[in-house]
Amino acid sequence: MVYTLSALLSVSIIINVTLIYYAVQAARRLSVVSSNLEGMQESFTSFKDHVQALNELEMYYGDESLQNLMDHSREVLIEIDKCEDIYTLIVEEDVEDDAGDAP
Repeated sequence: MVYTLSALLSVSIIINVTLIYYAVQAARRLSVVSSNLEGMQESFTSFKDHVQALNELEMYYGDESLQNLMDHSREVLIEIDKCEDIYTLIVEEDVEDDAGDAP
């Protein structure tokens, strides 16, 4: 009986340690993905604004190629916004951690 309980306790500890290790690794990967997505969104937003400003210049006003490029950049931003929940998880956690450090 005692040996059975010891064996079950050992197996339980091994499984728990493995699951904790996996959870830490998954959180690290999520953090990297979150950071990359946030940077990508900022880059695409800046790109869209630049193309829009270029399209509004008198020299290029109404250029069909620039209009298509603007439409395409909007579509890309919409796709990136669909992933917003991933990178906002990390940003919100960072803000909460910083608030906890304040006196």
